[in-house]
Amino acid sequence: MVFSIKAQVAEDTVSENFKVYRYNTLLLTRNIDTLSQLIKTFNNEELFDWIQQNFWMRFAVSFRTINYNKELELLDSLYKNSPKKLLPFIEPLFLWAKADVNGADNKDSSVKIDNALKLIRLNDDFWEKGYAGRYGLLLSCSLYVIGHRAESQHILDSTIFRLSKLNKAHEDLLIRSLLSHGYYIKYKYFDKNYADSLNDIKLAAKYSMDTAEQNSAITHTLNDNVYLLNYGIEGLYGTDAKHAYIGAYAEFLKKLGNKILALREYTNSFIENADNFSDLENFYNANFNKTTFKEYLYDSVFVKLKTPAPFSLKNILGKTISLHDYKNNWVLIDFWGTWCGPCIAEMPKVNQLYDDIKNHKRDIRLISISCLDKIENVMHFQSSHNYDFPVAMSNGTVEKDYHVESFPTKYLITPTGKIILLRFGYDWLKTVNELTKY
Repeated sequence: MVFSIKAQVAEDTVSENFKVYRYNTLLLTRNIDTLSQLIKTFNNEELFDWIQQNFWMRFAVSFRTINYNKELELLDSLYKNSPKKLLPFIEPLFLWAKADVNGADNKDSSVKIDNALKLIRLNDDFWEKGYAGRYGLLLSCSLYVIGHRAESQHILDSTIFRLSKLNKAHEDLLIRSLLSHGYYIKYKYFDKNYADSLNDIKLAAKYSMDTAEQNSAITHTLNDNVYLLNYGIEGLYGTDAKHAYIGAYAEFLKKLGNKILALREYTNSFIENADNFSDLENFYNANFNKTTFKEYLYDSVFVKLKTPAPFSLKNILGKTISLHDYKNNWVLIDFWGTWCGPCIAEMPKVNQLYDDIKNHKRDIRLISISCLDKIENVMHFQSSHNYDFPVAMSNGTVEKDYHVESFPTKYLITPTGKIILLRFGYDWLKTVNELTKY
């Protein structure tokens, strides 16, 4: 089947067509003629950015399953035949991909060094539009692994310098995230004294996302973390890529004997990611005894959290469910949908939690909110799985009030009326059990 983009443009607006075609990954990543036609037809920066991110996603998230050389041939053809306006978006990616054509363990150091030097010499337009900082970090990783430590550090230092310059000009969340990774790599593998280590791990923590909402606001950060974890950092350096390095900073302060500052950073680490709760709990109980941990938690930690938006919704039986009705209780709010595979996979745990609540084994309340769904679909889902936990239907705005970017999304509300995001991908039930002891 042949898709005629020009014919379609005559019928619809350019923006509507772009929305249709930009998600057709199979079409766009397999055929240079179609891709060239798309560029010629739409010729805008939104499309150029998507093309770069599309290739990055294929190299980064699917790199173990795709035909790497075939993708590289397509990128090479695009690079050689693209309009000048497109080059800032794809040249940084192209330089990295050509250097790592056989993966990070490719021993052709001359190509890695040459392309890394070309990358750091690109002007600011390429660094901003082409996310050159990402590829600078990865090329530094590659050089480190094959034994070129001096070149690796030079590329890393240059990448951090360029990212810092961009961050001052734009304060972009993705730039901040890459800066945090860069400073952590420097702290972990290149610093030779305590002064440098303290400075760099502090900066890694500083440029980490301040809140869970910031991390969920940009999918690029998640993709970078996934790839840096599987390839760039864990695969090469043998350590972890994280959303934030606040916990690592706290650990360093602990080693230095600064317990007060360490406690502050453990607290910040928990606020950034509730999965770090046990680290905060263990550190406090091991080092402080003037007040109980529960007192510290309620008086010094929960007060720093945000207050959730109030809501009143109808459940599938027509009964009104209001957050206010559960005042002074622990409350788990679960945003989900019957159309959502990951949501369905978590439902046995949710149902078990509700069974424990009914049997007075858990001192917590559950508010399950189905989004983008129909009542009949929810009722059928409940009956077919023998689930009996009450489900409220979204009014179309509650998920926006709670900044829900993906499903499932879970929040834990404290008895003091503060909100804690439970990150997807972590053991949310473990965190719920740990927190609701207090």
